Amino acid sequence: MKEAKKYELKIKKLLGGAKKKAASKAELPEPQDWPKILIESILLADATKKNVAHAMAAFQKEFVDFNELRASQPKEVIECVGDDYPDATTKALSLIGVLNGIFSRVSAISMEYIAEMSKRDIRRHLRELGLKPFAEAMVSIRCFGIHAIPVDDNLFETLQMNEMVHAASNVTDTQSFLERSIAQKNGWASHEFFRDYVTKHFKALTKIRKETAIKKAAEEAAAKKAAEEEAARKAAKEEAAKKAAEEKAARKAAEEKEAAKKAKALARAKKAKKAKKAAKKTVKKTVKKTVKKAVKKPAKAATKKTVKKAAPKAVKKTVKKAAKKAVKKTVKKVAKKTAKTKKVAKKNTKKKK
Repeated sequence: MKEAKKYELKIKKLLGGAKKKAASKAELPEPQDWPKILIESILLADATKKNVAHAMAAFQKEFVDFNELRASQPKEVIECVGDDYPDATTKALSLIGVLNGIFSRVSAISMEYIAEMSKRDIRRHLRELGLKPFAEAMVSIRCFGIHAIPVDDNLFETLQMNEMVHAASNVTDTQSFLERSIAQKNGWASHEFFRDYVTKHFKALTKIRKETAIKKAAEEAAAKKAAEEEAARKAAKEEAAKKAAEEKAARKAAEEKEAAKKAKALARAKKAKKAKKAAKKTVKKTVKKTVKKAVKKPAKAATKKTVKKAAPKAVKKTVKKAAKKAVKKTVKKVAKKTAKTKKVAKKNTKKKK
């Protein structure tokens, strides 16, 4: 515990008026009474001796023995002690669990086997069986004479309320601290003093618990409200984000649809333009061919007619020209031959002479 020396002085001062009566070995109960003490120790935490006596009487009336109690259901135990018994459900479960733990080891509700263990092992074993700090300490001190200071929630909170222990401590810390601070010979007397101490301050403790519960409830309500508001803000934010995402998706879809529409229209226009161009080209080609054909046919006929008409004339002209040329050539040849003949004749005449 933090600041242990400071709180040790406070505890020693508080216990100054306690009766120094130690529990000797001769005062320890017989082993056959240990299971009863075990059950009473479980029931006594945060309860009164009167509560415990009433519960034990109910068990005796309801169950044949502790073995039948061990085999009972938690609901039956709660019905015996009453719903308003301090921490009834937890104690019912603990009681049945611990008794079954013992039975599983020795096949009976007997704790004599525990006495053979060392003091350290006894306390460890009692905790392993499932006993809470208060019940474990009660059994250790009452049945086995081991130094222990039982601390339940009532004692722990009363000590905290009166600033006898550090605010950051818990039940286990407080129990260990008290066992170190209090001598073994004063253990049982200190326990009885603390029981009276709790009774004396119980009204104040109840008031503080009520105030704490109200404060805790208010804090929980505020925390719940804050959580709900945060959840609402988160939900609104998510809804807004979802809506924005949907709008964005819708815009994107619309844009894509518009783009697809434009692309389709463009493709149609392009196709129409291409078709128009092709049609124009075809028409142009057809017209050109038709015109050419229309022009070629009369021209061919006219040419044929002209050739037909001009042919005799050309032939006649050609023949005339050829005849004239042939006559001219023949005349020239004859003239040349005549001149040669004349020249030979003249030469022969000269020779005669």
